[in-house]
Amino acid sequence: MMMVVVLVVVVVVMVVMMVVVVVVVVVVVVVVVVVVVMVVVVVGAERTTIYGTDGGGGGGGGGGGGGGGDGGGDDGGGGGGGDGGGGGGGGDDDDDDDDDDDDDDDDDDDDDDDDDDDDDDNDLMLLLLLLMMMMMMMMMMMMMMMMMMMMARQDKKNITAQHILNSLALVRPNVPYNSLSVSIPRAWNKGFKLLRKPVEYGVYDMIRHRKFGWSNNPERYRVFTTRLKRQDIDGLNTAIYNITGVGIFPIYTWISVNFDADILIQTVPAHLRQSEPKIQNEPAMQPVTIEYLAA
Repeated sequence: MMMVVVLVVVVVVMVVMMVVVVVVVVVVVVVVVVVVVMVVVVVGAERTTIYGTDGGGGGGGGGGGGGGGDGGGDDGGGGGGGDGGGGGGGGDDDDDDDDDDDDDDDDDDDDDDDDDDDDDDNDLMLLLLLLMMMMMMMMMMMMMMMMMMMMARQDKKNITAQHILNSLALVRPNVPYNSLSVSIPRAWNKGFKLLRKPVEYGVYDMIRHRKFGWSNNPERYRVFTTRLKRQDIDGLNTAIYNITGVGIFPIYTWISVNFDADILIQTVPAHLRQSEPKIQNEPAMQPVTIEYLAA
């Protein structure tokens, strides 16, 4: 029963890990998209800033003064001519200074944009590296889980054979030919049925199954019956391994265990055992529950 619990826990942990991986990937993708959008918006805003136009040059100087009036008589002297107004000029120097300032500002902006692009590229690279590391760690953890499940399945088969050996020793410790049989479900046509598969080691016995009742009712289901020799330990181990492993459950082993975890094995009733040799001091025969018999 503990192995079933362990397998269920392992499967749940793997499902949770897969969900966590999916959530992490989605979060990372969203963060990357947000960062890229922000970078595009900020860089575009900086590059489309509208600067003012340069001022025009100063106005021209005023016109010259008018001529003097006609003098009275012959000696009329000429009046003094007015100096032309100065002014004008300027303007050009201010325009040059403004152009220089604008060029300096543009250079600074370009430098800032380059720095921002470099920072954004570095952030994206760090995010990608982090994502790759997380994916590698998840893959390694999943591989470790699969290896643990395979090891647990192999241990379960070995424990099954040992359980049957111990049960035989407890039920009939002094009988060379036991009177036990097992009923094993098998995944067949997408459903579970009980199949008859004769093995070299057995005579017909009666079994009580925890779900189906007595096995001598052919209308309800068919029975896989066998007998086992306690004297032939190697043959017993081989038979149990074939029954519990490749021979009966090539693929659906742990599913079958979850479907039908324990099987109650009972000795043959007395009226069917009359022909068997009597053994002195034979212990009382009690039903034995063997867990993971169908593993």
